[in-house]
Amino acid sequence: MAEVQLNQIFEGINSRIGDMVFYRMNGKTFVRRRPVLNNPRTPAQQTCRAVFRDAVMAWRCLDGTEREYWNNRAKSENRTGYNAFISSFMRAQSPGQDTEI
Repeated sequence: MAEVQLNQIFEGINSRIGDMVFYRMNGKTFVRRRPVLNNPRTPAQQTCRAVFRDAVMAWRCLDGTEREYWNNRAKSENRTGYNAFISSFMRAQSPGQDTEI
């Protein structure tokens, strides 16, 4: 991932151009190559996707106070509250894990 400096016209870019993907995080714009996706649709992959879908839905149901908690918790790890929550949720849903979110 490379941080890029864009002029005022392109500063708000958050999309794909050709095989390059532009995105914003913590007020900075980054660019990376678009990944080549592999989609074997195995039962394990489908289970993982279902857990991820549940995690995203759970994040969307959080109120502002809960989101603020996750954002503050994630700052020390230099990531977003969304990422910290999704990671914690998925670990808690993994077989053999006792982790609570």
